[in-house]
Amino acid sequence: VTLLNPVSSEFNIFRDSIVPSLINILQKNKPYSLPQKIFDVGDISKLDDSTETKASREISLAGAIIHSKVDFVEIKSNLEAILKALGITNYKFESTEHPSFLSGRCAKVMYNNQKIGIFGEIHPEVLNNFELENPVGVFELKIEKFM
Repeated sequence: VTLLNPVSSEFNIFRDSIVPSLINILQKNKPYSLPQKIFDVGDISKLDDSTETKASREISLAGAIIHSKVDFVEIKSNLEAILKALGITNYKFESTEHPSFLSGRCAKVMYNNQKIGIFGEIHPEVLNNFELENPVGVFELKIEKFM
């Protein structure tokens, strides 16, 4: 969705995920040493026919890790540490597929039978699009319910 009166040219569309922004930052950080861990909390938007504006806002927390040996287990352990720090204990992980992630290395985060997040290893095609030469692990959580 393109915004008619954006605050700046950098913010002229709704974002439905923070992950692309994090991967873009990793691309800009290529000159710096590895490993790198970055995190962001911010608004994402979803199309929502039940509202007057036809869109709703959620607060999301996302993180990304890049280095030569990052894998599913590392991003999972970082996510579990964050869930524990937030006091979220009644969650489970379920395998899922997503085009931005490697097949078999992606899972969704379930809480009270609702999907609240996703994590895994970014697909090499996505890494190539951002000119990244090392593996990247990411997660994203909807955290508004827990704030």
